[in-house]
Amino acid sequence: WRKAYARLPWFVISALIELLVAGGILKLYTPVLERVVALVFFIPLLVIVGGNLAMQAALIMSERLSYGYLGVRGAAVAVLKETRWGVTVGVVAGGLVMGIAALVGVSLMVGVVVGVSLTATVLFAAAVGSLFPVVLKALGRDPAVVSEPALGTLMDVVSLAFYLLVGTLIF
Repeated sequence: WRKAYARLPWFVISALIELLVAGGILKLYTPVLERVVALVFFIPLLVIVGGNLAMQAALIMSERLSYGYLGVRGAAVAVLKETRWGVTVGVVAGGLVMGIAALVGVSLMVGVVVGVSLTATVLFAAAVGSLFPVVLKALGRDPAVVSEPALGTLMDVVSLAFYLLVGTLIF
């Protein structure tokens, strides 16, 4: 019960943020989604990839912190390495998705929106996901309790915002 009570507030907060902020973002960008309906089909991809990659980075960093592998300097270097990894994965994944979108008959510009947004999402996920446990540990919080719901929600909101902002700029 103690663990459930420690986790429950974070899930409630996450659900409220998802409903209010992510829903607000979707409402705000409804005009671009109405103009280019094909953009809707790629929303799950961006949201899932962003959340998964942020959690992978957080898990790796939390493990390093819990085993005492990292001091302050080591944590900073590890965050930079994860971010560099995020750039590589983001560019490759963004390019692949852009190519796949073009192959399945979606317009090239939709592919560009997806590719650019995915690249930005992966980069942000790697940076924030790896930094989050370091900050929580410095604040005396348990990264394992807070990371998943907070990062998942943050990445949902950020990936939607990146995607729809890029879509609005291009369309």
